[in-house]
Amino acid sequence: MAELQVAAMPIFDKNRFVDDILNVVFEHCKERRLLFSSFEPDICTLLSLKQPRFPVFFLTVGGTKHMMDARARSLRAAVHFARSIDIIGIVSRALPLLESPQLISAVKEKGLLLATYGDENNQTAAVDVQVINGVDTIVADHVAHVSRHLQCK
Repeated sequence: MAELQVAAMPIFDKNRFVDDILNVVFEHCKERRLLFSSFEPDICTLLSLKQPRFPVFFLTVGGTKHMMDARARSLRAAVHFARSIDIIGIVSRALPLLESPQLISAVKEKGLLLATYGDENNQTAAVDVQVINGVDTIVADHVAHVSRHLQCK
């Protein structure tokens, strides 16, 4: 069923898509600090090849659901892909890293920055586990709550 859905999707020119994004960014974000991230490996590759100014991160679900592209199927695959195209890091769903915190050091040992996202990142205990184990950035919905917690440490 998933193959049928993918086959029915309209095909778009990824190269042009990235060019359009970069044109807007370079026109309107001259002095802003930003980063690019995508779940789509080819988009990350193009962003990395077409501009050196802004860091690129590969987003991954960390193996928590099936992905069509082999480069996105697992945390290991995401790390391998990120290193192969020489981008700065990955952004993973937090859950697999919380279930196996040793994965955090495995990512870090490969020289990548590591950020996480997910509902778990609104829970201070989950944030503590990630901070202690070396996660570089934690993306949370309840920023004020998490920030206050981290400032009290």
